[in-house]
Amino acid sequence: MDTDPRSPVCLAPHFQFLEIDSNRGQIRLLEIAPGRGVEPIRCSYQIATADDETPYQTLSYVWGKMDGKKSIVVDSTEVELTDNLFDALMRIRHETEPRYLWVDALCINQEDGVEKTAQVNMMHKIYSSCVQCNMWMGNINVASLDTTESEALGAAKGALDAVQMIAGQEFESHPPLHLNGRDEQAKAGKALEALMLTPWWSRIWTVQEATSPRNATILWGPLSIPWSTMCKAAEKLISGDYPPKERTASALEDAMALSISRLDGSA
Repeated sequence: MDTDPRSPVCLAPHFQFLEIDSNRGQIRLLEIAPGRGVEPIRCSYQIATADDETPYQTLSYVWGKMDGKKSIVVDSTEVELTDNLFDALMRIRHETEPRYLWVDALCINQEDGVEKTAQVNMMHKIYSSCVQCNMWMGNINVASLDTTESEALGAAKGALDAVQMIAGQEFESHPPLHLNGRDEQAKAGKALEALMLTPWWSRIWTVQEATSPRNATILWGPLSIPWSTMCKAAEKLISGDYPPKERTASALEDAMALSISRLDGSA
């Protein structure tokens, strides 16, 4: 959750939050209806507690700016969102099954100071009880990679393949397809740097949201990688366990060591 006084949502004057009792440990969950492609995102509220058996997920993200006119429907009322929050919900929505999500901007009444304080005090419980935390890095920034959208996606896949390789994951081909050549490795290194420079890494709430959940996944555009894999790769690079002593690090691994060391404070 961010402490920025601006809100990532714009609520209509007649919007009504479903009442909850924080003293009883109640929280709101956003039920995201199934949908495909550009179909509108439709949601409704459910009341739960962090101890319930409802398998809910959480979202860790940067609020972002209200640049466009992106909106969702919550209990039949249109709600405008920042581009980044809208993109995150679009990424998390499932095509055939509802998703239950706790996200600060939509599950806490930001105008109710008493409720906000109580819910913030429950943050560790909320995140530690979720079945999955989605760490949204945003969409892949094609402009920062100075290439086409398809090439940027390939470079991003190469970056995550390299992280998994360092973490010890085996691949059918070695090196993986998107790391097969100096040019591909250079592009992957640049993509990894772009990932590590996303604003998410500098948020003050990142440590709690990263360490509290039992399971967490980094979402980067259409790609994903387990948080545990990222941490394992970081530990190997920071401790000097990778690359093996019998060979010299490649240019990609040097770039990774520099970029992924940002994890040292939150791994």
